Amino acid sequence: MNNSNISKALYFYVEHCLGCKITTPRMGMLESKISVTKINGDKNKKLTKEYDVGYYPTIVILDKNNNILKKEFGANKIEAFISNFLYS
Repeated sequence: MNNSNISKALYFYVEHCLGCKITTPRMGMLESKISVTKINGDKNKKLTKEYDVGYYPTIVILDKNNNILKKEFGANKIEAFISNFLYS
């Protein structure tokens, strides 16, 4: 995936998720490069369903036309994505 194609990220989390507590602070680093919208899955069921989020945390990467480029779930995969995106 070419980083220049990325327009924004949707980050789905819930308050009671340990992996979310680990990855949520790291979203700030990603926000320095692209727009990140943080979505509480317990409070926004409509978007959670629209993007077929079944696990938390989940990050959905969108292009300029809002097409899904990548979707990752789990703290380890999200941490790896952030590191690859920031340092590649």
